[in-house]
Order: sequence, then C-alpha cells, then structure tokens
Amino acid sequence: MTLMREGWGNDNPAYRQIFTSQFMPEATPEQMRWFNELQRVSTSPENAVRIYGTSSQTDVVGRLQEVKAPTLVLHATRDLRIAFEEARLTASLIPNAHLVPLDSNNHLTLADEPAWEVLVANVRHFMTTGAPLPETPGLTEMPRSDPAQLTPREIEVLKLMAAGRSNQEIASELFISINTVTNHVKNILGKTGTANRTEAANFAHRHGLVASN
Repeated sequence: MTLMREGWGNDNPAYRQIFTSQFMPEATPEQMRWFNELQRVSTSPENAVRIYGTSSQTDVVGRLQEVKAPTLVLHATRDLRIAFEEARLTASLIPNAHLVPLDSNNHLTLADEPAWEVLVANVRHFMTTGAPLPETPGLTEMPRSDPAQLTPREIEVLKLMAAGRSNQEIASELFISINTVTNHVKNILGKTGTANRTEAANFAHRHGLVASN
C-alpha cells in the first residue's frame, strides 16, 4: 500500500506504468502516456489506496443469481488484468446472461483493434433491443467444464477441497469471502450429488479434475 501511495503521489510514472501495461499491453507509447497521466490526475494517492483496498475485499459472486436485469458480459479472452474465466463465472451465475468474448489482450479495448468493432456492435444492439446479437452465444451454449456442469470457480473450489483445504484456507487462497466459499461448497455438493467433502473429492478424482495419487 505504501508503494501504491508513493506511485500515484509523485511525477515518476514507473508504478502507474505497471497498471497501464496490464490494462492495455498493446497500446502505443502515446496511449500509455495518456493513461499514465489519467491515473495521476483522476485521483489522489489516498483515494487510490482506498479504492484498491475496497475492490480487493469486495466479492459479489454469492449475489449474482439475484440480478434480474438483462445482462451482457464482454471480456477480452487474453486479459492480463482479470482472467477471462472470471467473465465465464459471472455470465454463468447471472440468470440468462450472455457472454461476448473479445479477441484481445487489452482489458481496456482500444479503438484501433478489431475487438473494438465487436464491442461497439454488441453494446449498441443490446442497448437498443435488450437482447444480444443473434451470433452472440448464450449461457446455455457456453461449454461446460465437467459432467456436473460446475462453473470455473466451483471447479477451483472443488480442487482445493480435494486437496484437503478448509473453507477458510480456500477463501484466503482465492481471495474471496468465507460466505462465498460456503455457497460454492453447497452448490458443488448439490451438482455432484455428493453428501460431504470426501465424496466430492472422490468425484473430482473420478472425473480427472485432480491428479490421482
């Protein structure tokens, strides 16, 4: 946190450049300079630390199923800032959500890359009609990761369960709340038809989700 405060608080853009490189690694030097400057002038060092601390501790996964509004999830397939699997998780938990993969490395899509046209076309259509473009795959068409149709996050949790981790240890390792882990464990047991963690671990081994001893 001290390093972050110092990075945003002085004229040396070295620390801000770390974030810029994650947000848009394919940006031109001019675009990177612009984004570095935007970070410098748009917030104070103290607020930057507060924003980072709050966002890193906020977990809404357990409430995604409560979303009622039509939802379009757009995400770069090779995003360096937030993994594409997180977009899959989000789309899989929001009822009737639709995921649009963007063929890009950039978390912030740039106007001169092909993914920009895909993004704009999908957003315009969705804002006008409330529905995704016809060629946009829906949630039911998204490939599932295992026979029990577990989400990517549930598979992560199941692998850690099979490794003998407690709920608290899983929460710490995945940087999510203990309540979210509890919900994931409940969903995993229900989807796999298992009664406890031992049976769930056996399921994981049978389906090749973890290596057998």
